[in-house]
Amino acid sequence: MDIFFFDGKNIVFTQELKDINKNRLNWIRFLEYSEEKIKSLSEFTGIPAEEFSNFFKFEERSRLEQGRFLELTYESPFNEKDEIKTIPINIFIIGNLFITVEKEKIVTIEQTASLMKNNKLRFLFKRTIGEFLYYFLDKINDNFLHSIDKIANLTDVLESKGAHVSNEQLMKLYNYNVTLTHFNQALMANLEVLAGLKKSYFKKFTKENLELFNDLYYEKLQILDTEKVQREVITNLFNFQTLVATHKLNNFMKKLTSLALIIMIPTLITGLFGMNLKVPFADSEYGFFIVTGFMVLFAVIMFVIFKKTEWL
Repeated sequence: MDIFFFDGKNIVFTQELKDINKNRLNWIRFLEYSEEKIKSLSEFTGIPAEEFSNFFKFEERSRLEQGRFLELTYESPFNEKDEIKTIPINIFIIGNLFITVEKEKIVTIEQTASLMKNNKLRFLFKRTIGEFLYYFLDKINDNFLHSIDKIANLTDVLESKGAHVSNEQLMKLYNYNVTLTHFNQALMANLEVLAGLKKSYFKKFTKENLELFNDLYYEKLQILDTEKVQREVITNLFNFQTLVATHKLNNFMKKLTSLALIIMIPTLITGLFGMNLKVPFADSEYGFFIVTGFMVLFAVIMFVIFKKTEWL
């Protein structure tokens, strides 16, 4: 459990709840599941312990609840090896306490904590708790946009290769499409949370805070549009690769059929002349050469026909 507050000169970092002064803005960052820590945090804040423990035990979707305290769940991008997924973050606001709960370390939250440990972002503690919330949600939105731009850049590289895309690269393209689909679901859910925030009646939020949340809402709509456009680009690229593969297969089948037909005519002629019957040119001194000439002639004619029709 990491705790940050401003003492008037510097940002103080501690891990003890007893150091908190509830008359000033405090950020409590809760990272690891611990029954003991959940109990102590619940007793200190007055928030039921189940609200914290349920977040770790169950899959949470983006939501907003307002009452004695405000609770919201918000989806954030999460990098796992080479895969980009989404993961929820739980945020509580009660009095001057701003509490974030994470199942895994989220990049934007980790960066903010790192800056505060270096005594940066002091201005945040001089503002309202609504502006504090706005800062975190805005950074998460920026992370979504950054992740989409990263996928767009990688897609552009594959798009520039045209038909020369390997199976491994096609699999990457598929994974990007899956990621953007998950992003779409997360962005839509986050949008519902922002729609609730911009009309919030929570007593700690000012009119200016609601205007900031309104800005976040419309920024989220733009990110959603960007995601949809990029998903369409990947879908079109997939369709193009399917057409290329189909075209290559058709060309291969045409060539195979053409070669089979060219070989079939000489085979048919040799089959006819190989029968144990009286056949033309059987007694001719030049019979072999005549028959061979016919076979070559028919093969050449078929080759020319297929060449003109672009089957070969």
